[in-house]
Amino acid sequence: MVDPIRKILSIILPIIITGALLIVVVMHFYVSYVFRIAININALSSNSAKMQDIGWFVGIIDLFVVFLTVSVSLVFFFITMRRLKEFFAADIEKYLLAIESSSNHIIITDSNGLILYANKGAEKMTGYTFQEMVGNTPRLWGALMSGEFYKNLWQTIKYDRNVFCGEVKNRRKNQEEYFTLAHISPMIDKYNNLIGFVATEEDITDHKQVEKELDDARVATRNILEDLQMERENLSQAKSRDDAILSSIGDGLIAVDRDGTIIMMNGVAENMFGCGSGEFLGKKFYEAFGSEDERGDLVPREKREFSVTLTVGKKNVVTSADAYYYIRKDGTRFPVAFTASPIIFNDQIIGAINIFRDIATEKELDRLKSEFVSLASHQLRTPLTGISWTVDLFLRKEKLPEKQRKYLKDIRLSADRLNILVELLLSISRIESGRVGVVPESVDLVEFIKNDLRGCSMLFEKKKLTSVFTNHPEKLIAIIDKSLFDYIFQNILSNAINYTPKGGMVEIVLKIKEDSALLVISDTGIGIPKEAQTRIFEKFFRASNAVMAKPDGTGLGLYIAREAVKLLGGKIWYESNEGGGAVFYVEFPLAVKSLQGKVGLIPLKMFAHK
Repeated sequence: MVDPIRKILSIILPIIITGALLIVVVMHFYVSYVFRIAININALSSNSAKMQDIGWFVGIIDLFVVFLTVSVSLVFFFITMRRLKEFFAADIEKYLLAIESSSNHIIITDSNGLILYANKGAEKMTGYTFQEMVGNTPRLWGALMSGEFYKNLWQTIKYDRNVFCGEVKNRRKNQEEYFTLAHISPMIDKYNNLIGFVATEEDITDHKQVEKELDDARVATRNILEDLQMERENLSQAKSRDDAILSSIGDGLIAVDRDGTIIMMNGVAENMFGCGSGEFLGKKFYEAFGSEDERGDLVPREKREFSVTLTVGKKNVVTSADAYYYIRKDGTRFPVAFTASPIIFNDQIIGAINIFRDIATEKELDRLKSEFVSLASHQLRTPLTGISWTVDLFLRKEKLPEKQRKYLKDIRLSADRLNILVELLLSISRIESGRVGVVPESVDLVEFIKNDLRGCSMLFEKKKLTSVFTNHPEKLIAIIDKSLFDYIFQNILSNAINYTPKGGMVEIVLKIKEDSALLVISDTGIGIPKEAQTRIFEKFFRASNAVMAKPDGTGLGLYIAREAVKLLGGKIWYESNEGGGAVFYVEFPLAVKSLQGKVGLIPLKMFAHK
């Protein structure tokens, strides 16, 4: 604030001093004029020459004072004029500097549009220099709008003498197009004459681009919303169609999310469980309904169908051959076969779906079939026993030719094979009817296996096989059903012997795993073909290479072994490649649970007839 005040005072003070001097001159002239009149009157009245000389002297002094005063006044006047010129020149220079430094495009034209002035912003925006612009019109970079646009523009600024404001499309010197927001104002002098125009332009290309992108985004958004609406309608139709399909499926269907919460359940499943519509939705599957095994024991949560599928990420299949039961709302149970599959999205498991069916009718048919097989097997045992006894009697007491004795031995061998088949069928019927009990007793498994190996030593020698049983504890006491364990061991061991070529090796390993035992029987035999591996535990199924190696097999041994392992509460699995041998694993508790039953399995005589 100090500098402007000083500048103003430097202008005002000379003016004040000059005015004061002029006032002094005027007052002096007035006083001098009165004084000279008085002197002249006295000189006339007295006719005194002295008074006249005084008058002349006063006049000379007046002239000197006037000259001095005027001179000083002129000095201050010129000082004042220079200060005013400097003051206004500085302000004009600032205004011109502001215009020149403006980033906006500013030009001044005459009344015909010829360019008289252009600032640096105009040069930068258009790409033309000031020298290229002077004498030209803005058509140098314009003329891209319609003729109607320019007609209205000239009407507004030249004839109506109003300010024009609007968007204009131009082209730079490098032929790049751009958009500006233009303001064109007419210049009117004091006589109301149009002397030219002042135009300012602001580059709004980026804004236009943003607006275009926004417009495009709005259009895209509108299209997306329309597509979403269409997709919503399609999804609604698809959902209605899927709901109709699901409601028409004859099997029960339950779907859960990643946490095991039920998110869908069809009407068939609700009817099976005896629950109302939507009653189980939002509940954890293990809270909504339970599941039991054949004995009536609840299946632990971590072994339930959804838990296994969500954890492992693979299908979990339970067939009609497995003992698996769901519990209804009223507490009753029904047998089921199911397929639980993971729901995978973006390589992530997001849930699981279980399709199941009530197999009570199938179970009943299996029971009836087992009873028939049992009855038929019992009826077959008597004549087979008679045939075997008669053949033995003839061989002991009759003196027969060697050829006839050979025929009788063949009959005896065939009768033994039929008897083994009948016993296997009887064991199957007892297992499937649920009549087999489990009677645990203390058994030293190491000694038990050694005794069985001694019993089949002749077979190892006959096929020149090597048996190895060295990897085991010194003693392993287990509370187990001896007959079931013997059934399992003999079936797997007999397969290893039968399907291992001469000179091969069979190795038995027994290990302790916390509260369970692991039996491993490996061989260097023919192995199991890949296409047969999913069916190896099925009844009567035999792999193609097994049929060629031993045509008279039954295909029942591994099925019964698996069922016997289940009765012990264990599990059985294998690893094999065709031509590379097989390794069977049997894991079972060291202390199995007792199970009430009316009968046991028929004792095996796997090696008695060899």
